[in-house]
Amino acid sequence: MITNKWKKTLWQLQQKKYRKQLGLFVVEGRKIIEECLRFAPKRVERVFANKQLYALWQDAYPQICIEAVPESDIQAYSALENNKEAIAIVRIEPVANETLFQKQQNLIVYLDHVQDPGNLGTIMRICDWYGLTYLLASEDTVDVWNTKTIQASKGSFLRVNVHYCSIEDALKTMNQKAVVWGADLEGQNIHLIEKKEEAAYESLLLVMGNEANGIRQNTRAFIDKYVTIPRYGEAESLNVAMATAILIDNLKRVGY
Repeated sequence: MITNKWKKTLWQLQQKKYRKQLGLFVVEGRKIIEECLRFAPKRVERVFANKQLYALWQDAYPQICIEAVPESDIQAYSALENNKEAIAIVRIEPVANETLFQKQQNLIVYLDHVQDPGNLGTIMRICDWYGLTYLLASEDTVDVWNTKTIQASKGSFLRVNVHYCSIEDALKTMNQKAVVWGADLEGQNIHLIEKKEEAAYESLLLVMGNEANGIRQNTRAFIDKYVTIPRYGEAESLNVAMATAILIDNLKRVGY
């Protein structure tokens, strides 16, 4: 049975302020927890697992505190509709600006007030697929350590850092020259960009806007150019994560 101490912690970690205060977050489900156990074992504070996974993981990861608990306990403290396998409490590892920006990255995604945790997690997974080790986000973008974000990232949170800052601060802090492009329905057709442009710049900062309202006016002041995905059918719009994937793919194709 999960003790009262850990029950309290699990409840607290459903809120952003306690995740920040305690420096912990929750990971759920066998597959993602196994990624943590394999690739970031030192960050795993505690695992609560059903009997089957306890028997499997206790032998494989003896250095980690793993407890066997009833499946009803796991479900009671899970944010998922059907999780009877495991819940893990994992430590947040902050990355300093200086360390983050030391990594040369030709293409950097900046999220402007993205609110859906599933979108953020999916965008992290997309960045991971295309070899982007970090992305930037406005301070009012949804919390990266939200359980739904973590689930949507499918383990990519272990490899992709999310740094929260204003676009102005990002451009000041980056140790490389960057040109800023924004995603907008009225922008240049991304398919018409045939080779890497803006040769004088070391990086391209791609701004993706809010799900409902797009890029905010104060952010637009920093954008040098707008790009769009051509529409061939009748759909009104694309999900921000889908649009991010399409734009990154096209930009990678021409050398970014």
